[in-house]
Amino acid sequence: MKEVGQEGAYGSEGDCGGEPCVAFTVTDISRTSECEYPIEPVEGQLLDVDLTIETKPGASEYMLTGSFQTYNWSVVTAEGVTKKNETGALMSPCNADPDGLGGMLNPGSKYAGMLQFDVPADSQTLLLEVPGVDTWEWPIPAVG
Repeated sequence: MKEVGQEGAYGSEGDCGGEPCVAFTVTDISRTSECEYPIEPVEGQLLDVDLTIETKPGASEYMLTGSFQTYNWSVVTAEGVTKKNETGALMSPCNADPDGLGGMLNPGSKYAGMLQFDVPADSQTLLLEVPGVDTWEWPIPAVG
């Protein structure tokens, strides 16, 4: 399990100078009630995930296409149940990806932004699964 602020990385394909082609850091995970629209969360709690991403100039298109899209994220509840976001069930009704982090990234670029999810209030672990690459997980801070 990663701690908030601890870097994750992947991608040995391409010409990235012996370093991973994509590096990312979850810089903050916070439970929030802030929403741009007067809509209540369906699952129970809004979760903001602040993220930075850096791509190397030699990163391939495959590594840069949709790795951080909201469908690759899920949570684990207190009962140990994994709630996947494959169907968009955990998408925030407010503004799930205002910074476009889930789209196509460019090689040799740096990004910073936020993703927002609608999760069960008892969620304890956040997961990111980049298909065919790896899965990373972070603890979600307790309520209050």
